[in-house]
Amino acid sequence: MQKGGLVLYIRHASTEKDYADQVKADVNDGSTQRVLSEKGWHEAVHVGRAFGFYIVPVGKVWSSADFRACQTAWMSFG
Repeated sequence: MQKGGLVLYIRHASTEKDYADQVKADVNDGSTQRVLSEKGWHEAVHVGRAFGFYIVPVGKVWSSADFRACQTAWMSFG
């Protein structure tokens, strides 16, 4: 991975378990979706730190439009 040139797929970090996506979830409204839990926030930050610690190059970061995926990507890679 340190040589780069790979495509990595990372699933979103942990979410709140007591809250499900609404039937008509709006990707622009996080309140209609399951969001990251506090544990998930920490996981996402640690992913980014691990990439930095192991000097893994990061090019483009793509995310689904789901709020929890965007949160994970942003908290991991800015």
